[in-house]
Amino acid sequence: MNIYERHHTIQANECDMFLLWRPGAVMVAMQETASEHSSILGVGMKEMIENGIAWVLSRGRVQMHRMPHCSERITIRTYPLAPRHLFWPRVHIFFDEQGVEIGQAVCLWLVMDMTDRRAVKNSYVESRMPLNRELSCSIGMPATVYPIDAPCVKRLLEPQFTDADCLGHVNNTRYLDWCCNALGYPVMKDYYLSSFDINYTAETRLNEQLTTTLCLHGDRFSYTGCMGDTQRFAISGRLSPRDAVK
Repeated sequence: MNIYERHHTIQANECDMFLLWRPGAVMVAMQETASEHSSILGVGMKEMIENGIAWVLSRGRVQMHRMPHCSERITIRTYPLAPRHLFWPRVHIFFDEQGVEIGQAVCLWLVMDMTDRRAVKNSYVESRMPLNRELSCSIGMPATVYPIDAPCVKRLLEPQFTDADCLGHVNNTRYLDWCCNALGYPVMKDYYLSSFDINYTAETRLNEQLTTTLCLHGDRFSYTGCMGDTQRFAISGRLSPRDAVK
């Protein structure tokens, strides 16, 4: 199965206070559909652990034409593309109940050797992943994120217990929640994140304290987290008015 589809009804616990799908929940759905498809292909978590390797998300790009709302039924279509160096791109396309495309996303995944904690090429993975050379991604690959040139606010942030996943580090989906919290109610009551790029540059553990930097100018924003001089994550993107959502 080179292409996988999952039907999904947006639940209330996936939405913000205005009943739109949260960016963090979008990332959760992408992660879950990627995991389900990987298991079908024989490169799911169980098989990867047995081979001493794991999938690690490096970068992501999401562009939504419209953010779905609570109780809306959508379809998520996903497929991997041919590898680029050590990166395995995976595309996600979102459709509404009428089959109209409402957004696209693409993530770059790495295969990590769990002993050496480094990205590797792996023959087991390569033998099972479809190349899908006839398929593509219309939104382009995720970019390197740089802080925008705008007034910035710095804060200290310490990850909490519920931020961690089964690997013991902050789950990749949580950084979008942190970003929305940093933008805060004065911004988020009128706008939502309609597009963003996110870079995961290093693991964040529970006992660490990050310095986060939020920069905002018009509809553009960036949000980064660093431990000393080492960047752990970086997000940049655009905001769209909530009143434009139909």
